Amino acid sequence: MKYRRLFESAKDGILILDAVDGSILEINPFLIELLGRSKDDCLGKKLWDIGFFNNIDVSKKLFAELQASGYVRYEDIPLKTKDGRAVQVEFVSNVYAVGGGSVIQCNIRDITERKRADDNLCRLASVVESLDDCVMSVSPDGAIETWNPACERVFGYAAKEIVGKPVATLCPDALLEEQARIMARVREGTNLRQHETIRIAKNGKPIDVSMSLSVLKDSQGTSTGHSTVIRDITANKHLEAKLRQSQKMEGIGRLAGGIAHDFNNLLTAILGYSELLLLSLAPNDAHRADVEQISKAGARAETLTRQLLAFSRQQVVAAKVLDLNAAIQELDMMLRRIIGEHIVLTFLPGRDLGRVKLALGQIEQIVMNLCVNAKDAMPGGGRLLIETKNVEPSASFDQSAPRPKEGPRVMIAVSDTGCGMTPEILSHLYEPYFTTKEKGKGTGLGLSMVYGIVEQNGGNIEVYSEPGHGTAFKIYFPQVGEPLVPVAVFPAVAASLSGSETLLLVEDDEMVRKFAVRVLREAGYLILVASSPTEAVRIVGEHAGEIRVMLTDVVMPGMLGYELVQRVAPLKPNMKIIYMSGYTEQSIVERALLKGAQFIQKPMGREVLLQEIRKALDASRTPA
Repeated sequence: MKYRRLFESAKDGILILDAVDGSILEINPFLIELLGRSKDDCLGKKLWDIGFFNNIDVSKKLFAELQASGYVRYEDIPLKTKDGRAVQVEFVSNVYAVGGGSVIQCNIRDITERKRADDNLCRLASVVESLDDCVMSVSPDGAIETWNPACERVFGYAAKEIVGKPVATLCPDALLEEQARIMARVREGTNLRQHETIRIAKNGKPIDVSMSLSVLKDSQGTSTGHSTVIRDITANKHLEAKLRQSQKMEGIGRLAGGIAHDFNNLLTAILGYSELLLLSLAPNDAHRADVEQISKAGARAETLTRQLLAFSRQQVVAAKVLDLNAAIQELDMMLRRIIGEHIVLTFLPGRDLGRVKLALGQIEQIVMNLCVNAKDAMPGGGRLLIETKNVEPSASFDQSAPRPKEGPRVMIAVSDTGCGMTPEILSHLYEPYFTTKEKGKGTGLGLSMVYGIVEQNGGNIEVYSEPGHGTAFKIYFPQVGEPLVPVAVFPAVAASLSGSETLLLVEDDEMVRKFAVRVLREAGYLILVASSPTEAVRIVGEHAGEIRVMLTDVVMPGMLGYELVQRVAPLKPNMKIIYMSGYTEQSIVERALLKGAQFIQKPMGREVLLQEIRKALDASRTPA
């Protein structure tokens, strides 16, 4: 009686089968409801008649196995109800002796929901396994419990090596206190989102990571540890550092260029008036030596401003299409004298090398500066290699270099076997006045100039160095398809620098303006003077006579020099143009030079100014 009540009220399906032929002798209400059949529809039938084991051959085989062993258990058995619904069941059968005979009791449990949950867990596990982010679970006491493939790829530990070990294994010693604070917060139930820190790989390499921790709880709300999702952001951090360095260099460059601009105007007055004083003093004058010292100091300051302008990419140059191999070959003898006999210099010119476009003097500055630095890094001797070749962008060994360039490039590499540099030195390498040399042996502007020249000409520069393993610089310039430009032939400088022609001087700096006016008037020229572009436009419009040459600054408030030329050219189409400046963007200069105008680099001396004026007046061509 007790068994009957259990049979009738059970929450699992129960079948009683004949042990001989497998026909159904009894079925409980739960299974009847699950099958969607009536009791009469089931009694006397075989299992495959009511939706179990649809394959009769398999069913008979399983029944024979049950008869032989007395017990079978199958999980994930498909059951098809009368209305066609698929149900997953667990099927357990036992053979019992009853009244001199045998019966089979089958217990059937509906595990559809459990299987669905298991499938979801499997899918979730597959997702976790396929993630690029590291995912691990950590026990309440801080032991690693699970470890996905991304963890193995990033940290280098196989799961069997790390599971069970403290999660602090991945933490550098310097951050153990931070890790303890994080664990304390998680134990209090606080999640952590996108916390940036450093972790250590199996090989000891530090890894920049962003990690998120989430508290794990069971169905009762009790904490069972936490999950940790870690993203390797080392490459991102490297790019951010590159960007910050690039922005810092850009800011320093603007500052350096601005200082050089103002200083060049001052130097024009200092050097110019020193020159005029020297012309007025007798060779034995007691003050002549003092003025010469002023002039020498001004010349040194002029060199300094040119270096600053090179770094800030505002050096005024006329770029030309060059054969890089030929340009470097021309420097061979000079380089060998500079580096000395204790250093072996090798030049490997690239075959069929593409052409580049920049000023010849800039190539010389790059090669000379890099070779002098290499020499200083090898006081006991060594090897210095200069190499050129054509490369594609993918050939760069530093893909995160700032401002990567598209298209084919020409590479010039300078490498040495010297002392190398530390990461700290590398981080400041191109900053003006940063030097590791003894006082008096370096200005700290050499590599700043190289950096500025490369950037000014659309290239990029990379460096690889390790202490004790030498240094390699690789510089990439865009290839150009233009033909080589022959050296221009200019008219010879006139024997006399004087004249009586009418000139227009446009200069916003008062000291420069007064110096130029004095020099030109003393040389016999009639000078019209404008302190602004607006005033220059008015003078050109009102002056009835001929103006042979307009000498104008490039960068002035309200209007650039080439914009002024565009305004006045229709009024005086035969007026020749000379630009002058100590600071400008390369694109502005190129607009002027492409139109054939002359250019004077500030600070300018008396003789240079008069020579350029005569050159413009005597030239047979007519610049735009």
